[in-house]
Amino acid sequence: MVLWRYTIFLLGLIIYISSCAKKVPEQGPITEEKKEKILKEKMEFIKKAEKLKFEEAKTNLVPDPYIMFGLALNKENAGDLEEASKFYSYAIELKPNMSDAWVNLAEVKWKMGYKEDRVKILEEALKIITDDPKIWGALAIAYSDLGENKKAEEVLKRAISLIGMKKEVAQSLGYVFFRSKRYSLAIFVFSELLSKYPDDANIYFIMGDIYMQIKNYMKAKYYFERGLNIRQDKLILNKLGLCYFEIGAIDDAKEAFEKAIAIDKNFWPAYLNLGIIFKRKSDFENSEKMYIKALEIKKDEPDIIYNLANLYETYASYTRMTPQKALENIEKAKQYLTMYVQYVESEQDKQNIQKRIEKLEKSEADIKRQLEKEMKKLEKQQSK
Repeated sequence: MVLWRYTIFLLGLIIYISSCAKKVPEQGPITEEKKEKILKEKMEFIKKAEKLKFEEAKTNLVPDPYIMFGLALNKENAGDLEEASKFYSYAIELKPNMSDAWVNLAEVKWKMGYKEDRVKILEEALKIITDDPKIWGALAIAYSDLGENKKAEEVLKRAISLIGMKKEVAQSLGYVFFRSKRYSLAIFVFSELLSKYPDDANIYFIMGDIYMQIKNYMKAKYYFERGLNIRQDKLILNKLGLCYFEIGAIDDAKEAFEKAIAIDKNFWPAYLNLGIIFKRKSDFENSEKMYIKALEIKKDEPDIIYNLANLYETYASYTRMTPQKALENIEKAKQYLTMYVQYVESEQDKQNIQKRIEKLEKSEADIKRQLEKEMKKLEKQQSK
């Protein structure tokens, strides 16, 4: 999502550069070549300044809203949400009608856990920018994400009456239908949008999400692939891999997960899913490598811990004929199940995990008894 916003940012920057020509006619028109040069200079400047903290940037840099917006995007992409929110707020202070900054600030606050602030920020934005469909659409989605779909629909009705059925408004309407499980209506809305905007990868992606939600994996795969032909995206490649997995195309699933990692070497969900693929192929060694890599990137992630426990539990049964190896795998399975149980909320689930640990302990005791018998037998033979 953050990477996609760079496209919006660049478009806004180009518009801003173009508007400069109208404000300073004495300098003559700004040519496409000059626009490109200015754009490149700004992007290079943002790159050089990306390590600056907000207070340093505010003190030392030219107060340019687009530069502040670009730095905010970098901070958000790096996961520094507190700094990102400061840069977005400053961009808004410098350019109050910068709708993308309002929308992104609201999203950052949501990610930080300030769920109500997201709505407040967007409502404040609408007081300043009443005719921007991005703000209306984002506000409707904010309400929908809070589970308030009726309020979301009211916002969209107001938007349609004021500015008409703009693309962003229609997308948000489809999203609200999707979130409220009115899948047929969501599919209708996004199908209509695709007929008007056949080159918009995001619409294909959300169509894939809808079909994935209703477990129509063949259609989900179709829409994900169509969108990926327009724009590569690690999240969508991961979803495509899951669709392939569900329809039994294991090698295609593996390829999709590997493509996601090629985009981002630290994308842990793809490593997790590759671990599942290798386990399905009974390639326990590579499965373990993928799970461990995922856990190195995303420490204390319950899904990874659980899958590691399952792997060692399964591997222990496969290595039963090699007692020492079986004991090692049982110990690891117990270790990860014990780690996992702290994330389990249901008492019934906790009891089930405890039963699995007890079963492993019984197997461990049986193997040790068998080893002791064999050792005693060997000692008797040697004493004769």
